[in-house]
Amino acid sequence: MDSHRSTEPGRRALSYSLEGLSARDSVLFKSLVRLLDHLTSHQWIYRPPSADYRVDLLVVAEWFPPTVYRHMHSARQPVLSIGKGPDRDMCLAWPVQPQRLQAVLNQIGNTAQLHHMDDGQSPFMTVLAQAPGSGLDDSRQLFRLKQWPPSKYLAGIGRMRMATLLTGRAMSMSELQQRSTLSITVCRAFVSDLQNANLLILTFAETAQPAARTALPHELLNLPSSAEAFARPGLFARIRASLGIKTAHNS
Repeated sequence: MDSHRSTEPGRRALSYSLEGLSARDSVLFKSLVRLLDHLTSHQWIYRPPSADYRVDLLVVAEWFPPTVYRHMHSARQPVLSIGKGPDRDMCLAWPVQPQRLQAVLNQIGNTAQLHHMDDGQSPFMTVLAQAPGSGLDDSRQLFRLKQWPPSKYLAGIGRMRMATLLTGRAMSMSELQQRSTLSITVCRAFVSDLQNANLLILTFAETAQPAARTALPHELLNLPSSAEAFARPGLFARIRASLGIKTAHNS
C-alpha cells in the first residue's frame, strides 16, 4: 500500500486521499500516481480518507462530499474532482490523462509545500503530527512494538535494528535516533509505518514533579525574612516565644 511506502531522502513527501470512485477506478488512479512518481516534483503517498488527520490533497469523484480534517478549515485542503466532462480547473476528466495529472499534482504540491514551510514543518511530518496518537517528536511520547512486524515493514536501511530496539522497551523518537545511529528522517518514516499498521504501543512518559521546597525557619514561624528581620527589633525574643523558650529575665 502507498501509505506504507517510505519517503525518499531529499524529496518532499505529500499525501492524498481518494474517495467516491469505484474500487476499480481507485486502483487505476493510485497506479497512475505511482507511475508518475519519477516525474512529479513531490512524492505522493496515499492515505485513507479520515477526519482525524490532514492530507495535502483530497481526490474525489465529482459532486462527492470529501472527508476533511475536522480541526482545520477545508480551504487548506485542496480538492481535485474526477468527472465525466472535459478537464477544467481542479477537475479532471476520467480516464485521467497522465500529463494533465502530472501538471496538477506539481501545481498543488508547490502550493502545499509553501504552506508547510510557513508552518515550519515538513509536509510528511505535518500529516503525522495530526494523525491519531500523534506527537512523534514529542520527547514525552514513547513507542514500543506490540509484536514483531511483518517482513514488508523491515525492508530498508536500519529497520531491523530499529525494530529490535523497540522490542526491548519503549523509547522516544530522539532516543531511537541516538541508539540506532540513523537519521531522524529514517526513524520517523519507520515509526510512521508501524503506527499506520497499528503495530505500536504509544505511551507518554511521566513528567517529573518539581521537588517540594523546604520551608525556611522564618516561613514556618510566620516570621519576616532576614532582610526584614534586622530592620525590626526583638526578633530573637519572638523566636524564643514561638518555641516556648523563656528569656533569662522571665525565669
